[in-house]
Amino acid sequence: MFPRFRPIGQLASTYILCEDMDGTLVLIDQHAAHERLGFDNLMRQYKQGSVNQQHLLIPENINLGDKGLAYVMENIGLLSKAGFEIEPFGGNTILVKSVPEILGNISTAKIFDELATNFEEHLGNETIEKEVEKIFAVVACHAQVRSGDRLSNEEISVLVQCIAQENITHCPHG
Repeated sequence: MFPRFRPIGQLASTYILCEDMDGTLVLIDQHAAHERLGFDNLMRQYKQGSVNQQHLLIPENINLGDKGLAYVMENIGLLSKAGFEIEPFGGNTILVKSVPEILGNISTAKIFDELATNFEEHLGNETIEKEVEKIFAVVACHAQVRSGDRLSNEEISVLVQCIAQENITHCPHG
């Protein structure tokens, strides 16, 4: 069982300081921990058959290079299963109409650049499940608390409690 932690505070708006049951100081990387929670939540939704989506009030136009566009369009079904609704918009542009709910109002341009690169590097080398995991790792990384984000005491307590409940030990990237 993962030890229970008592939050002490935040260091450099990056680490959460906690004390475990033995009085040992524990440092938690807030971004890595929150990223893992988001990733696990997305995987649960996916395995249950549907990733919660947020429809964008104003669809986002994203311009990709020729190769990036080709890789994204080749994987449009996979992206749809991961919670994205996209369509070609002419030239090297795609129109993003919906995103996984976890992204909120985060711009997806950087995400699609990263996804296109991942597809190029790993296309055909991975199972669909592994490709979905890679998509979710990218999404979770962009959607969660970042290093440098100042958290309230309540946010720290909730995050530490979730870490303990879910047995979080590392981010999706390892």
